[in-house]
Amino acid sequence: MDKLQVPEMNEAAYAEARKLLSEQLKKDEAVIAALRERNIPLQEIELHPFRISRWLEEKKKCLGCKGLTSCTQRQKGYAEELYFDGILQTGLEACGYLQKKNKAEAHLGQYLICDLPPEMHTVSFAGIDPSKENGRYVSALMEVMRACDGREGIYLYGNMGTGKTYLAACAANSFARQGLSVAFVHCPKMVERILSGYKTNEHLTEISRLGYADVAVFDDIGAEDVTDRVRSILLSILDERMQNHRITWFTSNEDHASLLEHYTSTSRGDDVTEAKRILERIRTLARPVSLIGKDRRILYSTED
Repeated sequence: MDKLQVPEMNEAAYAEARKLLSEQLKKDEAVIAALRERNIPLQEIELHPFRISRWLEEKKKCLGCKGLTSCTQRQKGYAEELYFDGILQTGLEACGYLQKKNKAEAHLGQYLICDLPPEMHTVSFAGIDPSKENGRYVSALMEVMRACDGREGIYLYGNMGTGKTYLAACAANSFARQGLSVAFVHCPKMVERILSGYKTNEHLTEISRLGYADVAVFDDIGAEDVTDRVRSILLSILDERMQNHRITWFTSNEDHASLLEHYTSTSRGDDVTEAKRILERIRTLARPVSLIGKDRRILYSTED
């Protein structure tokens, strides 16, 4: 095998090159230490010097690496490693940075639906420093943390950009890390998906998951377009969650009164009865917590 991995040469030249390379590798303390660490017999140096040399060249690509964004490997986050199972072989293994990332994101496997932006995939309450926040934010933070610990539902409302989605993401990730199934939906996107899949019945999967998940977060509720069909679908989801006492969170720019107005009007006219039924279930599922303040997206360049 090794002979195929070096430039074409005659048998004598190949044997000489192999011998010289073997001698060099035997004197390389880093190579010896690496082989011992992997429980690879040192005689493999003589048997496969070119393979070991190629492995060393691949390893050099990782020297000085500062993270996945600067990775130069062909498959980002993976490096070629040696292993021995009676035969010396090479295989791709996740590097330390990728292993750390995978560990930090392991909870994402609990998400049945995930509309979280990538920058919120790993956020947690532990990453928030209350000493750097204003009183209103700290008050809301304490409320949502208590609700999270008590597995209560929360209706987190306030003006745009105050950090509602961030807090809901922290809660959703916390629930997921506890092994609960989570559906986190951005309501305008959810409505688009459901309506676009209506003719093919693809919407039924999302509706089923939203009713079934241990925890559901309806982010930016009240920002979606309202139709009779949307109200009917939302009502059925909320009704199932209410009947089964499932943890349900909401974030919204609307308080209960303005949300009622939002669900009252459609292109076909007003229906206050249906709107009230939706609000009744939201009130049953979630305790209101207000978060009023300046737009943090401007202050800190974060997304609400």
